[in-house]
Amino acid sequence: GVLSSKNYPGTYPNNSWCEWQIHVPIGHTIVLKFGDLNMEKKGCESDYLKVLKGSHGTEN
Repeated sequence: GVLSSKNYPGTYPNNSWCEWQIHVPIGHTIVLKFGDLNMEKKGCESDYLKVLKGSHGTEN
């Protein structure tokens, strides 16, 4: 499948929050591929990508 932010490929509205939860059965693996990722410049705390692993959201 494909995930994208609101209004993609245009800009998203200020103060937007995009969050996806992907659940995979135990023993299975997923592959994340990022094709078009445009982040704010260094030092911006509002624009980020976080990938968590496990049922308790362990950062990885």
